[in-house]
Amino acid sequence: MTNYLLTISFLGSSLYGSQAQKGLPTAQSVLEKALEKDFHQKIKTHPASRLDGGVSARGWSVAFKAEGQLDPEKVKYMLNRALVRTMHVEEVKIVSDDFVPRFQAKKKVYSYLINFGERNPLKDYLAWAPSFKGDKEIFKKTMMLFEGQHDFSAFMSEEDKKKDCTFKEVEKIEILEEGDYLKVMVKGHSFGRYQVRFMVGAAFYASAGLLKEEEIIKRLNGEEKETIHFKAPPEGLVLEEVIY
Repeated sequence: MTNYLLTISFLGSSLYGSQAQKGLPTAQSVLEKALEKDFHQKIKTHPASRLDGGVSARGWSVAFKAEGQLDPEKVKYMLNRALVRTMHVEEVKIVSDDFVPRFQAKKKVYSYLINFGERNPLKDYLAWAPSFKGDKEIFKKTMMLFEGQHDFSAFMSEEDKKKDCTFKEVEKIEILEEGDYLKVMVKGHSFGRYQVRFMVGAAFYASAGLLKEEEIIKRLNGEEKETIHFKAPPEGLVLEEVIY
């Protein structure tokens, strides 16, 4: 058996998330169908992360094992011919038998694109264009509150609060500005479900005067546990890279 590691990009709006769901096209199910067609055997994939419906990826990592061994470039060629046009294999590597992306991942990088100006139907396909306006400078200042080690229990799904450690570290936040658009780059070891979207949503509501900065700080300090109910939509979120 050969263990392959794939790096895949896909458009989230065309799929019902990354995790396999019965009867629905997801990144995992579409990929496994293409793999089974090319390798003529039943194949189970092992993704590095689970992405929700509407979330896109430039660097989604997935491993799978198959009988025999093919050249990685041949695997890439075959898969890109078999996959839907909204998915593309960027790279294929052969890794050790015990390599599992979820456990070997050291860091992940996400981006979130938000439009502070007039709606742009073409560019906003991968961005959030809120129906009400916020202040870019306040947004940037508020986003930086999330950098470092904090209690993110108020910025995660209820499901993750019960099974995951809520004390996490956001190693780095960088904000890139392109006209009316801000791209938030977030880097860390692990993230709770919806965490980045809750962070962006809270920062935007603060920038619009709908949430006080101290309310965010209280939650990050663990003084207040109530979930922030300002979750940015999935379309602006992209998994940029999984670092090993």
